Amino acid sequence: MAVTDTVAAATYILKRKYMPGKIAQLTQRNHPFYNQVRKDPRFTGEDMRFVTKYANPQGVTSQPNAAGFVAAQNADSVHKGVQWALDRSRKISYHTVEGELLMATADNEGSFIRAITYAIDSVLEEHGNKLAFDLAGDGTGKLAEVSTYAAGPPVVITVTDAKDMYKFSVGQTIGVYDTTLATLRGTKDITAVNRGAGTITLSAAVAGTVATDLLINVGDYTAGTGGNVISGIGAWVPATAPTSTAFFGIDRTADTELLGGHRLAATAMDLDEAILDICAEQAKWGARVDRIWMSPTNWNTLVAKLDQKVERMPGGGAVFGFDAIRVATPAGTALAVPDPSFPENRVYCTDMRSIFMKHLGSLPHMAEDDGRQLMRVTDDDGIEFRARSFSQLGVSHPGRNGVITL
Repeated sequence: MAVTDTVAAATYILKRKYMPGKIAQLTQRNHPFYNQVRKDPRFTGEDMRFVTKYANPQGVTSQPNAAGFVAAQNADSVHKGVQWALDRSRKISYHTVEGELLMATADNEGSFIRAITYAIDSVLEEHGNKLAFDLAGDGTGKLAEVSTYAAGPPVVITVTDAKDMYKFSVGQTIGVYDTTLATLRGTKDITAVNRGAGTITLSAAVAGTVATDLLINVGDYTAGTGGNVISGIGAWVPATAPTSTAFFGIDRTADTELLGGHRLAATAMDLDEAILDICAEQAKWGARVDRIWMSPTNWNTLVAKLDQKVERMPGGGAVFGFDAIRVATPAGTALAVPDPSFPENRVYCTDMRSIFMKHLGSLPHMAEDDGRQLMRVTDDDGIEFRARSFSQLGVSHPGRNGVITL
């Protein structure tokens, strides 16, 4: 069978294989928060607007007689609320398959499909990984902090927390930014990874790199402008009180908790105690905390602390089944879920009713605007394909959510 005929057959088969449900299984299966956040594909138009109320009219008094009525009139005020303008974050994945591989498998349609699907599966899986990191992040795309830098050769960066090595792979291009994110020192490819030692080796030196610099995937942050990734839960519920800097068009300093969530510094507290304390605050504002998100390491710490008091909720054999434990809090009984996308120094207590994800098309989806998922490379011998997502995270009631800093 000619390569052209095989590509045509593959295009038909791939359209059936990569339906939205199949893509969701592939991209979300290792990422509980990404999987469980409510999703809505209706994200057309310039932006999506929604309202959060943070104060009721205050014309209420217990003063007796006619004077009380006058006092209530004088104290009356208007509702206080904001209208968020949610815009889309664009993420695109690109990959090529060389012509020699196409020729080598052209006489066996099964081998051809396996070669193509292996490549597409890998690209979609990585796209899902990156989306999951963004959803658990603070909107900057930060992957890790530099602990030490050796200009080499070889050029080796040691990260501050080796558990962040989950976010790096050989072949990845990263940018090195100063700690204020004002300056991009340079971008280089990763040539080697030592996860146990917490080190990455770069293809060349990045001049000026020092401890506390930040590592970000190429293109995910523009120095002097801001993050290009999704504004994750760490942006909606920041670990430090929000400033007057506009966030989706809103100055959140009018009520830093109801517009920016609750926060608790718990460096000197046990995790179970911290969870109860912050959930007590969230309960005052109508929160029904149903999920507590943390890294697997912190989840192990919580399980060990609770010991016999814990009730395990095994994920079972379902495609999207995830292990969890039940935790009784002042804001309801919640499932504590381990998610490797979450940073080691943060735990989020969430009311998932208030959190949603808007997107265009499937999340992500194969680009096929011209009806084809596979296209010829214009400047090389092979075919190319693209996966993409246009999405954003939203939180309708930030004050029903909280973050613990460990």
